[in-house]
Amino acid sequence: MKFGIGQPVRRMEDRRFVTGHGCYVDDLKLEGALHLAVVRSPVAHGRIRRIDTSAAREVPGVVLVVTAAEMDPEGRMHLPCLIPLKNRDGSKRADPRRPVLARDRVRHVGEAVAFVVAETRAAAQDAAEAVAVDVEELPPVVDPATADAADVRIHDEAPGNIAFDWHIGDEEAVEEAFARAARIVRLELANNRLTPNPMEPRAAAAQPEPDGRLTVYLPTQGVWTPRQIIADLLGLPREKVRVKTPDVGGGFGTKIFVYPEYVMVAWAALRLGRPVRWTATRTEAMLTDAHGRDHRTVAELAFDEDARMLAYRVRVRANLGAYLSQFGPYIPTGAASKVLPGVYRIPAVSYGVLGVFTNTAPVDAYRGAGRPESIYCLERLVDVAAREMGLSPDEIRRRNMIAPEEMPYRTAVGEIYDSGAFVRLMEACMERADWAGFSQRREEAKARGRLRGIGLAYYIEATMGDPTEGARVRFLDDGTVAVVVGTQSTGQGHETAFAQVLHERLGVPI
Repeated sequence: MKFGIGQPVRRMEDRRFVTGHGCYVDDLKLEGALHLAVVRSPVAHGRIRRIDTSAAREVPGVVLVVTAAEMDPEGRMHLPCLIPLKNRDGSKRADPRRPVLARDRVRHVGEAVAFVVAETRAAAQDAAEAVAVDVEELPPVVDPATADAADVRIHDEAPGNIAFDWHIGDEEAVEEAFARAARIVRLELANNRLTPNPMEPRAAAAQPEPDGRLTVYLPTQGVWTPRQIIADLLGLPREKVRVKTPDVGGGFGTKIFVYPEYVMVAWAALRLGRPVRWTATRTEAMLTDAHGRDHRTVAELAFDEDARMLAYRVRVRANLGAYLSQFGPYIPTGAASKVLPGVYRIPAVSYGVLGVFTNTAPVDAYRGAGRPESIYCLERLVDVAAREMGLSPDEIRRRNMIAPEEMPYRTAVGEIYDSGAFVRLMEACMERADWAGFSQRREEAKARGRLRGIGLAYYIEATMGDPTEGARVRFLDDGTVAVVVGTQSTGQGHETAFAQVLHERLGVPI
């Protein structure tokens, strides 16, 4: 079928995007909209002595200048963490509050301490720069490797700056396997912090409706969680808040979450009875988007005399940043452990994660959300083992890959692989890459003064999301077919993919 599932089709939405007809939050035309700008902490850690807004209020065009005292006098507006993680001893993880606006203390550079609403974006930015924030600087904690030993406590609720101490696996079985191992291979590595940096920065717009509802426009990866959190923080029934997401210029995980600015925009729109909008500058995005990864890891593999894996032990220090983001604790724990043993037959696993707070931007899901970190660690370690044991990268993998006849296979962390021909796929990729001819290509490159390398890694994915997601298909009077789904496109081409499904299953012309 020419235009069916999996066939190469020119994407239906791309003409709109490449001709400048996409509609993102910042493109929305909201009549009479005011502009919001945020005043941010210039230091990583400090005690707020005073916020002087008098000069900002005198800037022409300014409508409102707000600190935590005006927005949240009772101190109840806190962004929630939605992951109820347990420590290895059964106790609950630390649960410090993350305020929409910092009240007494700032805990990372870029944390919001006030905001300004004005008739124009320029006026709002000028007024924000006129707000004087007097902060007594405190020593910051920035290194996750030593955060638990620091003299400074970032949150009173988190002694030792420890967010959680989590574990999965069978420590006793792993210890026994390591005791009888013919060889133990060890690797220390850093999985660096990064910022997602999507082409479209975060943005928000809110508009009070005549029927009493509030419409909030956000570039999300799903509208339901933002709707619930914003409604709850504003003290509104959830049915009174509608979150709408137009085109999204890249998600990468960072647009899943509810950020302080979204609540500020919604609150200001309600307070003033007018539309209010905000779009992050690139500097704001770099400072305050949820960052990714930032792990310090020690991993060990135990092998028998035939280079077959006996056990795998991993200890991770995960930097959660200054606050727990919505799903932050889940990424290095439950998400990462799903693919921890990779495609290998590893009888016993012990995986521990110490989550720590630092005076840095909060960390949450980024592109694969925990799973790439696990595979990166394991595949690096397998390569180290191959070099130490004098085996080729493919041979050590071939000896340890789960065979098709073992499927369905339950891993040491309890996940079930229903199918997989891992060796066959690896060999097919090696053939296409002309692995056998690499030595010759390397020598040819060397003769030309060039260096050439080749690498091998095997990735297995555990998909996320809600498996109960449904869809509705409507046959309209004009002869067209409409598909109603709850999945949110952030650039993946959903319009084309769903049209292909309809074409193949129902014969609807694409």
